[in-house]
Amino acid sequence: MPTHTATTGYDRYRQTHVEASLGHASPLQMVIMLTDGLLDEFERLRGHIANRRFEAKAQSISRCLAILVGLECALDEEAQSEPVRQVAELYQYCRALVGQAGVELSTVPLDRARMLMTALRDAWRSALKEGR
Repeated sequence: MPTHTATTGYDRYRQTHVEASLGHASPLQMVIMLTDGLLDEFERLRGHIANRRFEAKAQSISRCLAILVGLECALDEEAQSEPVRQVAELYQYCRALVGQAGVELSTVPLDRARMLMTALRDAWRSALKEGR
């Protein structure tokens, strides 16, 4: 059974575009790009769960968790502010939801994580537009 990891021309183009964009991105833009990548991976994971592609599901869960850990590590922990703590807790909660989705083979926890991360990404986009 295929694992659906074959690289297409579009995937290679997108990877090259992402790598080029990272070179010129602000920290906030990089967080938005990582969050967009996480949301894309949530959709792939959703498909793997729905279609019972267990090996691909495991790989996708690993990618989701790695992105969430990366996002959490990017937080300014030295700021020790309440918003930073809350965002860190949100990332941790989403990691738990991804794990739950994988164990239960259910997309319900994944949909919750997607909703939360979409709201956060939209807030980051608004902050970027406002120049914060």
